[in-house]
Amino acid sequence: MSSQKPGFIFGVNNIPFDREIYKKEVDSCKKCSLGYYRTNTVIGEGKMPSDLVFIGEGPGDQEDREGRPFVGRAGELLNHSLTQVGLARNEVWITNIVKCRAFEQVDYKKVNRPPRTEEIQACFGFLEKEIEAVSPKVIVALGSPSASSLLGKNFKTITQDRGKWFNFKNIKVIPVFHPAYVLRQKGRVYDKTFETFLSDLQEAKNSVNLKIDTWNLPLFKKV
Repeated sequence: MSSQKPGFIFGVNNIPFDREIYKKEVDSCKKCSLGYYRTNTVIGEGKMPSDLVFIGEGPGDQEDREGRPFVGRAGELLNHSLTQVGLARNEVWITNIVKCRAFEQVDYKKVNRPPRTEEIQACFGFLEKEIEAVSPKVIVALGSPSASSLLGKNFKTITQDRGKWFNFKNIKVIPVFHPAYVLRQKGRVYDKTFETFLSDLQEAKNSVNLKIDTWNLPLFKKV
């Protein structure tokens, strides 16, 4: 009987994860055009190993400047939401599908866009290394690009499949709204969308048998 624990299985790479070596490898990558226009690469951060991994689509402007994932407005909402379900940012692993900002130049401004298929494919090996090192029980896929990158044709749309459970190489995956999408909503739609987002995070936490404390639903108010 195999003694290998269930989880993300790799046929090679028994080398222990070294974050500094990994960062240098990502920094030197030019496998797609994003590597030529970034300010900083943005690798994952948090607890390693961790039961929970949160995966977004890619860095935005603030992340590109600071070299850290989810540090802009969407990151503020994610941090706030984690505390509402009894988690702290340093208790989970937070990362993105791609490690460089994807953007288009519009009227002298850089406007974020979803990463393209070839960019995701070029960067996916880096994501796999992070997942292997973190060894999560559950992946929370933040938004459609993240979910579709992990699940392929099994995932339809975030509207149809949000909150449903999927399997990615023996790891449970739950697609949820991206925090940036939540922030784009207004009025009562925002309130409802945010409560749905919190409910999905609670579901993800419950699924790894973490201790659940009583919590309410104070809304993350936009300024």
